[in-house]
Formats: sequence, C-alpha cells, structure tokens
Amino acid sequence: MAHKEEAARSETNAAVKPAKEARGLAAGIFFAFVDLGMSFAVLGPALPYLARSTGSSLSLISSLFIAQNVGYMLGSFLGGHLYDRIRGTRLMAAALFLAIPALILVPLSRVLAVLLPIIGLLGIVQGLIDVGGNVLILWTPVEGRSVRMNALHLFFGAGALLAAPVATYLIQTVGVLPTFAYLGIGYLILVVAAGSLMQNPPPGWKPQGWTPTAAQLSQRAAREYELGEALWTWQWWALWILLCLNTAAGISLLSQASPMFQELGGLSAVAASGMVGVISIGNAVGRVFWAWISDITTRKATYFIMFLVQLVFLLVIPSIHSGLALVAITFVIVMCYGAGYSITPAFAADYFGATHVGPIFGLMLMGWSGAVIVWPLLFAYLRGVTGAYERGLYVLAGVAAVALLLPLVMSPPRRTD
Repeated sequence: MAHKEEAARSETNAAVKPAKEARGLAAGIFFAFVDLGMSFAVLGPALPYLARSTGSSLSLISSLFIAQNVGYMLGSFLGGHLYDRIRGTRLMAAALFLAIPALILVPLSRVLAVLLPIIGLLGIVQGLIDVGGNVLILWTPVEGRSVRMNALHLFFGAGALLAAPVATYLIQTVGVLPTFAYLGIGYLILVVAAGSLMQNPPPGWKPQGWTPTAAQLSQRAAREYELGEALWTWQWWALWILLCLNTAAGISLLSQASPMFQELGGLSAVAASGMVGVISIGNAVGRVFWAWISDITTRKATYFIMFLVQLVFLLVIPSIHSGLALVAITFVIVMCYGAGYSITPAFAADYFGATHVGPIFGLMLMGWSGAVIVWPLLFAYLRGVTGAYERGLYVLAGVAAVALLLPLVMSPPRRTD
C-alpha cells in the first residue's frame, strides 16, 4: 500500500511541475506583452517633441511610423525563422532587453536620418517579441490555450492603454528625456519579472486526462507542416489574404478617425481627439472578445461574422450624423481589426500544427504589416480626390464583401504523408 501511495505521489509531482512551468511561461509572456504595448503606445505622444528636436514637420516626422512598420515586418519574418531554430525563451528575453536601449536612444536623436533607423530597430525588436509571444503560447498545451491567447492580447492592450496617458502626462510635466527614462525603468522591471517566470514545459506535455474532442480534431491538420510545405498549400495563402483584408477597414478608420468624427459626426476637434483614444481600446477588446467567439464557434465562422459586421457598418456610416453613434460603430469595426491578429495565430496552428508556427505565422505578418501601410494611404487618397469619405467607405465595404467568400471555403490541409 505504501509503495502504491508513493508511486501515486511521484506521478502527481511529475504532472504538477510541468503544469507550473506552463503557467510560469504564460505569466512571463503576459508581462512581456505589457512591455510590448508600452513600446507601441509611447511613440505617439512623443511625436511633437521629436518633430521639434529634429527640425521636422509633423507630416515628415510621421514617417517614423513607416520605419517602425518596416522594421516590424522584418522582425516578424526574422523572428518566425529564429524561433523555429532557437527553441525556448532565450530569443524572447534577448529581444526584450534590446528594446530598452532602443527606447532610450529615441529622445536623444536630434537628426531624423539617425532617428529613422533607431525606430526601425525598435520595430524589429517589437516584431521579434510579438511573434515570440504568440509562438510560445501556441507551444503550450492545447487545453486552455485559447484562454491564454485571449489574455495575451488583453495584456498588450493594457500596456498600450496605460502607457499612452502616462507618457502624455509625463512629457507635459517633466519632459521627454525623463519620461523615456522612467518608462525604461518600468520596462526593465517588467522584463526581469517576465524572465524570472519563463520556463519551458517538457516537449509534448499536456494536462493529465486531457484529449481533444472530435470537433476540435476536425478543424486541424493531420500532421505538422514546415514553412516550405505550408506555402505549397492554398490554405496558407487564404489565411494571409484573410489577415490582410481584415486589416483594411479598421486601420483605415483609425488613421482618419479624428477628422472623420468632426466631418460626419459633428464633434469638436477636442472631442474627436478624445474619441480616437476610446476607439483604440477596441483593438484590445476585439482581440479578446472575438477570440472567445472563435472558441465557441470556429475560426472561419468568426471571420465570416466579422466581415459581415464590417460590411453592414461601413455601408451605414455615410448616413450617420450622430457623433456617439459613429464612435460606437467605429469601435466595433476596430474590434474586428484587432481580432484578426488574435485569431490568425491559432488558425495557423490549427491548420499547420504548432511545431513550426513561428515562420509560418511570421511570414503572414509581413503581409499584415504591409497592409497597415497601404490601406490608410488608399483611404486618405480617396478622401483627398473626392473631398468626402463616402467613396472610401464604399471601397472598404466592397473589400469586406469579397472577403466574406473566403471563410466559406476554408478547410484544413488533409495530407498525411
């Protein structure tokens, strides 16, 4: 009897330790994504100062966002391949520490030509962290993975939401250099906390007694795919197109939100600027809400619902003259925009397996980053040549209508060889 009890205790301890490691890994990544949200949010409030310090106009200094997105594209693709080769958390930890000197160098740069590559470097680091967080979460056990994915993007939103007003207040009261120093200290504290928690559970570990349901298995590939194999399937390209098309409406409305609220909703400039902060929260809210919906339904059903919601609301916006109604509708569309990023990594893991999801999803993000640049430029161009937002809104509605067809034909690859 004693021997059996000892064996039972040993088996329990063997199961508990990896479970703690999995929880610790998830907690560390959550801290890392608070850092990531902070690093994304702090640039906006600092733009006027950076424009003055470099002798640039606000329109020219906005090129920093392009440099950041180009760096993010490179970091996403590079990170996808590196996480496939350097398994574990070392690369994530290195990227987190690299972000600290990049942030400190930003307010010290007095020449735009110097500031642009620094922001590009920061974008590369952000891409490494972003892909790394999603990949490492997808490597944790399938049971409970969706909850962890939802929490991951919630922590990103929390970091961005807290950093923007804090940075704005500090810049106005103590200046930009102390602000970046304070944020750097806070960033370092979170990095140390994240690093102390990150431990890799054993490969292939899963909670005792857990097995996937038949419904879950029907939406998954029969084997693991490498990047080269995934690129030969139509499903990879379909997911890439889904992600790019889902970006169109949300990022376009975000880029023109303040003037659009003033023109269509009759809000004052001050009120419109405040509402831009409100709808930005929709990005984080959508990542959690729609990911939860995708667990209840399926990934492809959720994409279909999101495109349908966007189509209807985009067609309705030109006839709306209430500022609050316009803000509410835009908030929902931005929720759909944020959701694409939280659903697609899990979608990719379902269709191609989690083993090589780093390079598979990382390459998809290059298309997403390019779309973040192209769609706002197109929307702004249509507003400029027509003098109104209606044409651009109808074009975005057309994009959503075409995108509705893709989820209807989506299915996982069925090769077993």
